[in-house]
Amino acid sequence: MFVRDHPVDPQLEKARLENGREKPVKNVDLWQRLDAALGQHKIKWEWVKGHAGHPENERCDELARAAASHPTLDDVGYLPES
Repeated sequence: MFVRDHPVDPQLEKARLENGREKPVKNVDLWQRLDAALGQHKIKWEWVKGHAGHPENERCDELARAAASHPTLDDVGYLPES
């Protein structure tokens, strides 16, 4: 996960949207929506060790596994930008 302040230099934004192998980041549309939302809210990011019994993290893992096992299902609540 990345954390940054607004505004961002366009070149830095382009670099953020590419990973170390210069391949596009997966789900870039979702990252862009998250990025836009960050400007409207005060966010405090906290790292949580995975697979350590943290209830919310375990729930996220459960939801991610369920979604991955049915990749053709629509994302609940996801509204792609038109």
